[in-house]
Amino acid sequence: MPPKIRFAKDDVVKAAYEVAREKGLDAVNARSVAAQIGCSTQPLFREFSCMEDIKKEVFHYTLNRFEQETQEAQAQEENPLKAAGRVYLRMARNEPNLFRMLFMRKRCEESSNFAIASACEKAENFGREMNVEQKQAQGVYINFWMFIHGMATMFATGYLTLSDEMVEKVLDDLVNGRSIVFP
Repeated sequence: MPPKIRFAKDDVVKAAYEVAREKGLDAVNARSVAAQIGCSTQPLFREFSCMEDIKKEVFHYTLNRFEQETQEAQAQEENPLKAAGRVYLRMARNEPNLFRMLFMRKRCEESSNFAIASACEKAENFGREMNVEQKQAQGVYINFWMFIHGMATMFATGYLTLSDEMVEKVLDDLVNGRSIVFP
């Protein structure tokens, strides 16, 4: 009778996620994941053919969690753009290793083109939701995300810290097309 598999695929992904969360995606290797689970490396490769597959699963698991949190926040907020920005900044501040994995690494051309197309679609939706002219909505949307990404990058790298109140002021100023003024 073959040995019983004690760890399911989800267990491996969640363990790898915790390693990535604590130490970054580069720290996700067979030994670190096995140590997180409390097993040898062999059970990992019953479910996955290689470490790259585990890392891809961790990326998608993290992205799905981020997207779910964003959707939940948008459902509770009058301005969905502001809600998305708040979740993005919170992740950069509170989960810098996960933020870096999702948003601060080199992209292939295909994913870059997808991101641009997605941004255009989201800008159109934002314009409809906020009842704003399309060109104006596109400008606010693009400026918003460029600024928010820069700010989030500074949070994730420890270059900048701001109070929650200041973050809210920045978000308000951005979604309303106002200049940002720091006290």
